[in-house]
Formats: sequence, structure tokens, C-alpha cells
Amino acid sequence: MFPLFFFGGPDYYSSRTFKNFWNLGHILFFAFFVHLLLIDNRLFRKKSFFQKLVYCLLISIVLGVAIELLQSGSSRDVDITDVWRDVLGALIGFFFSPLSLNKQLLKVSQVVLIFLFLHQLIPWLMTLSDEINARNQFPMLSDFESEIELTRWESGDASISISNALAYSGNNSLKVDFGTEKYSGFGLKYFPNDWSKYNNLFLAIYNEGETLNITIRIHDHFHTQGEQAYSDRYNQSMVLEKGWNTIDISLANVAKAPKTRRLDLSRVSGLGIFVTEQSAPKTIFLDSVKLLR
Repeated sequence: MFPLFFFGGPDYYSSRTFKNFWNLGHILFFAFFVHLLLIDNRLFRKKSFFQKLVYCLLISIVLGVAIELLQSGSSRDVDITDVWRDVLGALIGFFFSPLSLNKQLLKVSQVVLIFLFLHQLIPWLMTLSDEINARNQFPMLSDFESEIELTRWESGDASISISNALAYSGNNSLKVDFGTEKYSGFGLKYFPNDWSKYNNLFLAIYNEGETLNITIRIHDHFHTQGEQAYSDRYNQSMVLEKGWNTIDISLANVAKAPKTRRLDLSRVSGLGIFVTEQSAPKTIFLDSVKLLR
């Protein structure tokens, strides 16, 4: 399993479910690793229970930190929570191995570790539930009626949150606070990708201030594999008036947008909205992002 810390696994565009499931591999690896250390007996033959525990934790922490540092030199991101998963896996491997320990204390320890492991399953279960929900909602891409829908979106240089202050339909919308950076934006990252049977993309945006220029971009899987040039995707600038603005984008125009090819509507990979060099922070509310026939 050790090479899997550096090779294989999810990439930037992989599903949330796959990414969260892959993170559980830290727990599995260190549980087996510590279990094998203990049943071998050569390393800890004359050590007390407490000494075995300390040595197993130290070895796991050092190895876990070393893995994160080595990953920093690759395409992987350093994540301190992975070290916690390493420690949890080590504890599971330790307390579920044959030990000379009071049975009652051992059972309590095992129950606590089971609960901690189940807690690590929550992100995976939540994203799995939302991915199923997203498929059931389709062609609605996001209506923001559930907090977990926020994980479908990526904040970029803007701040995003679910809000019940305004709604085009239903009870909630996505509140977006743009900053004053050169480009401040956010995007839909996790969604059903086959838009080929639909004619239009619809979204409603509430602009609470003076007129605001925004740009909407759409790209496909092929775009993510290359240099991601501006001319290789759909880009459309538009002006938002104060109040609710309804935007209807022709997917036929989206398909024709790249200069040298057709955008593949059966493998759409991202939808982004951004502003450029604002003199002051701006706020909008987004709702009812959906495809229409």
C-alpha cells in the first residue's frame, strides 16, 4: 500500500466521494502497519504495554510527517489532518491487536476508536449522499436548499455561503462576496457532466448594488488536459443590473466557443463566475442554476 501515498489516487477533478474515500487509506495503512509490528514480537518483545503504545505512536507520527513532507514535492497537497488519520489508524491497529490489557479497559478503548473511525466516515457519507442527490436533481445543478450543496462549489478568491436572506425560488440562495483582487470568482466543480441533451443553461443572480460586470466561463474535460487557454473555453461577459437578473446561455454557443474545436457538452468539467479588479468588495446572490431543453 505504501506507494499509493505518492502514486495513483484522485486528481484535482476527481469526485468528492473518491477523494474522501481515498483519505481513509491513511487509517487502513497505519492500522495494518502497527498490527504487523506488534504480532512480529521481535521489536517489542520485552517492552511494557505503555512502552509499546508510545513506540507505535512515535513511529507512526514520524512516518506520517515524513510522508506529508515527501508529498509536498509532488502533485499531492500537504494535509495535517492526514497525520491525525495516521495516528488514528495506529491506535486502531494497536488496540485491536492481541494485548495484555484489562478486558474492560480494552473494550472501552475499542468502542472509542470505532466512534472516531465512524466520525472520519462522515465526510465520505455526506458527499456520497449529495452526489446521489445531485443526480436525482439533474437537470437542476444547484438550488441551494441543502447546506451540503455548498461542497459542489469552489470558492476561489470569493467568499461563498448558503443564505436564506434572498431566493429566486425556494428558501435559499448562494451568497457570494467578491474581493478586490485582479480576479475574484467561484465555480461549480462537482455536478453531472453530460449536458449534451439540453439547450440552455439558466441561472438567476441578484445584484444588491450598482451595475456589476461579471464573466461566466464554461470548460470541458479536454480543456483541463491542456494549457487551459482563454480561447479554448466559453467566456461571456455581461452586466448585472440592481435586483434579480435572469441569465439564459445557449449551449449551442457554448459548444462553438473554443477557437479550434467544439466544446464537448457530454463532458463538461466546470462552470465559473468571476469579476475583475473591483474598487470595492461586491456581493451577489445566485440561485436556480439549471439546464433547460
